[in-house]
Amino acid sequence: LQTGTYELEWFNTWTGTVERRDTAVSVDGILPLTVFDMPTPERDIAFKLHKIENGETATSLNILFPNNNVTTGEIPLAYPLYAYITDESGRLVDAETQVTFTITGNGSVLDQTVTTVNGVANNTYISDNSGPSFFSVTVEAIGLTAASLNDVAVTDNEAETDDIPSNFILHQNYPNPFNPSTVISYQLPINSTVKLSVYDISGREISTLVDGVQSAGTYELSFDATGVASGVYLYRLTTDAFTQTKRMLLLK
Repeated sequence: LQTGTYELEWFNTWTGTVERRDTAVSVDGILPLTVFDMPTPERDIAFKLHKIENGETATSLNILFPNNNVTTGEIPLAYPLYAYITDESGRLVDAETQVTFTITGNGSVLDQTVTTVNGVANNTYISDNSGPSFFSVTVEAIGLTAASLNDVAVTDNEAETDDIPSNFILHQNYPNPFNPSTVISYQLPINSTVKLSVYDISGREISTLVDGVQSAGTYELSFDATGVASGVYLYRLTTDAFTQTKRMLLLK
């Protein structure tokens, strides 16, 4: 998915009725998007994505940090960090703008000042070896209100990994939206018979990722959607004592 501005059209697959239109931006292939509260069952909603022209007048400065699992250790780790500029309609603004990045707490940024290209300033956050902590990042540009991301947790990647979780948890996949693969993780507090499957919006099972007995612990695996059409998909974790379903968005 190219960096740019898109019109996102949600429609009812039975009637063809358009339920909602949104403006969305793709930042280096990542689409920061919130799936709205659907007025009809999820399995009846699909979407179309159309690239549209970018905006002209900058009104908002935004920040995007797509990682939800930041770690620290002996070797510094790097994570992508973005700022992007939009107009009042939420469209990217092409005009070159200098953006200043400021980090407080753990770590640093690769570049303190970055000039936007197609409305996006690409930077890198680098964790340090100070141990588990937090960091915050603020981005600023002349004439625009600063944007901040506060209290991002940094965990120790050398911590014990064999601790038994206290609850069943199905995490949101990452990245989301994704193309073509994404990571799904979950936790089991007890030994369990586990099934983890992916379904399309009609409820048809398209992939079984896990089907068997697993010991208590934390698990992470990849779902490869090569050959699967763009759309909203569901993934469901089922055990003898727990069931949970989450949504994910495949954009090609």
